[in-house]
Amino acid sequence: SNTKTICSLTNHSYFHLNGHHSQEGERMLTNTDNHILQLYSDKYLPISETFIPTGEKRQVRGDAKGEIAPFDFTSPKPLCLPSGWKDSNPKHQHYQHLSQLQLANGFDHSFILDLPSSLPPPLLPFLCRKSPSAPTADVKHVATVKGGGEGGIQMDVWTDRPAMQLYSSNFVDLDGKGLKNFSYKKRCAFCLETQSYPNAVNNPSFPSICISPSNPFSSTTLYSFSISEESENTPL
Repeated sequence: SNTKTICSLTNHSYFHLNGHHSQEGERMLTNTDNHILQLYSDKYLPISETFIPTGEKRQVRGDAKGEIAPFDFTSPKPLCLPSGWKDSNPKHQHYQHLSQLQLANGFDHSFILDLPSSLPPPLLPFLCRKSPSAPTADVKHVATVKGGGEGGIQMDVWTDRPAMQLYSSNFVDLDGKGLKNFSYKKRCAFCLETQSYPNAVNNPSFPSICISPSNPFSSTTLYSFSISEESENTPL
């Protein structure tokens, strides 16, 4: 940009790691409840009724003993909604998390990427050759997803962005419009969208999204796919 301006870019790619198989004999893509997600973040951004972050940074872990922690993916667990997530009692000890799922009809929240793992990107030397000026030193491993199908497909995400949106296809409803005329329904796929903090322009406590001639925008995100095995992780 040749002047100071706002820049907040992301992508909205959908993923399903179990293959394009039918569900119970119907031409319908199976849901992703048996996918296993590990997301290296201990905070997420709660949203309002308009799906916009409120400015709060909330711990993913529950405070009370035995509290449901649907946003805690610091250890691998199924990418599905907890039992009783539609409980609307404000006095419920888990309500601070459940109410967020109810607002979005599932996951549609940004996670702060503050706990990256040490796994290096498999293509880092290639990235450095292609774009020597890219800030590849800041690219961190932030998520792993394993499909529940027999193929054992695994997806890993690396990025230099400070946040990532998890979306669980809460409003997808496509009858016969998918590949091979399949229907795509709610929870049929997931998105992991690397980005800046949403609504940062209206929240002074969020990292700035302003760019300028002296502060240009540059970003690197890598999605890697492999066959998940106990002893090795071989990129496809």
